[in-house]
Amino acid sequence: MKVIKTQMELVTTIQRLLFREGFCGLSIYDVGVLLFLADKVNHTHKTEMKWRCYYSQEQIATHVCFSKRRVADSIANLQKKGWLEYKRGICGFYNNYKIDIAKIGKDYGLLMSYSDKLVSPVQDDDEEDDYPL
Repeated sequence: MKVIKTQMELVTTIQRLLFREGFCGLSIYDVGVLLFLADKVNHTHKTEMKWRCYYSQEQIATHVCFSKRRVADSIANLQKKGWLEYKRGICGFYNNYKIDIAKIGKDYGLLMSYSDKLVSPVQDDDEEDDYPL
């Protein structure tokens, strides 16, 4: 089982899966939005807000250089695929995103989950993963 402990580990795991194993039916725009959101999650919260990020679709569009419509379509595609939890915020601001790493792993034939314990990026556990990404 691959246990994701940090935000950077989330980004690199998704990147490696997508570029080694294939896009799994996603467009390049979907991949861009997914990687942006993975890069912006906060894994340090101690509440249910852990592993979430909050950006408007306009902010995402600005950062990834896509149109707002393209970002909205990508979010809808990622939701339909089950890879992204999305809750609309007030007037489009403070939208709530969470990447479903277990579903992504399942689509690639892997067991993956988020770590429940707080791990700093410099802390290194000696646990070995079954799938070397």
